[in-house]
Amino acid sequence: MSSTVLAREYHGKRLYRLSSYYWARTTGEMPVQMLFPLVYTTICFFMMGFYDGEDSWKIFSLLGILYVTQFGAQGLGYLIGSMTVSSEYVITLLVVVMVPSMSLCPMFLGPGVSLPAGLAWTPYISIFRWAAEALSIWCWSGVQLIDWNPSPKDQVFFGPHCCRCTTTSSEAACDIFIPGHSVPVGNRSVQQSHAGQVLNGGKAYIVIDGAKDVLLPLGIDIGNQPNRIWFCLAMLVVFGVVCRTISFTRFYFRYRHMDSLRSICSCCCKRKVE
Repeated sequence: MSSTVLAREYHGKRLYRLSSYYWARTTGEMPVQMLFPLVYTTICFFMMGFYDGEDSWKIFSLLGILYVTQFGAQGLGYLIGSMTVSSEYVITLLVVVMVPSMSLCPMFLGPGVSLPAGLAWTPYISIFRWAAEALSIWCWSGVQLIDWNPSPKDQVFFGPHCCRCTTTSSEAACDIFIPGHSVPVGNRSVQQSHAGQVLNGGKAYIVIDGAKDVLLPLGIDIGNQPNRIWFCLAMLVVFGVVCRTISFTRFYFRYRHMDSLRSICSCCCKRKVE
């Protein structure tokens, strides 16, 4: 419904309250909007190999994260849309808000990149930050990728993750080495399934641990913050609620008082007199 029709029906006919219209409009669209994450998640989940044949509930946890992310994103959309009735201005505001919010997100800046002190607060109000963290934790928590027979090229490319074990104890400290260097750069503690045998026959292998090698460089320490994913989801919910509250306030101010400060002042004065 256009703003002109809404203003005419509200001020001229009083067909409904502004709050009734706002909440009916925002909640009425939810069933249709929830269908899209369900469709592309179902396709991508199996296509990308997330289903391992054991944890069948993992797809539902992914859907839950996406629905919470959608709730926060819709709130931001309502907030931007409530700022003006012009579609051209809305597109401009969308670019102005979304590009910095994405560009200043730590997940997109990369490991080891920090923001200046004056911009350090921006990731906390970025929906991309909390959504990306939640999805990264869901994807990499408890995941360990191992290549027992890497090519020489892969050994060079994944040098810091390339290991070779020469001991036969049940808990072995395998050397981490970079091909071309004779001295190991570190070691990684691994559990061997068969004591008395050298892991992988003493040959080089590549191991990537999701928590240590992927999440930790991005500043996500799930070892010390095991409930980090719940905190991210809570921030998305708060983000969505705050944006919806502000957008409704802007919506009410526009159509109840026609963006007139004089109307608001006169309304407040009447209430004081009464």
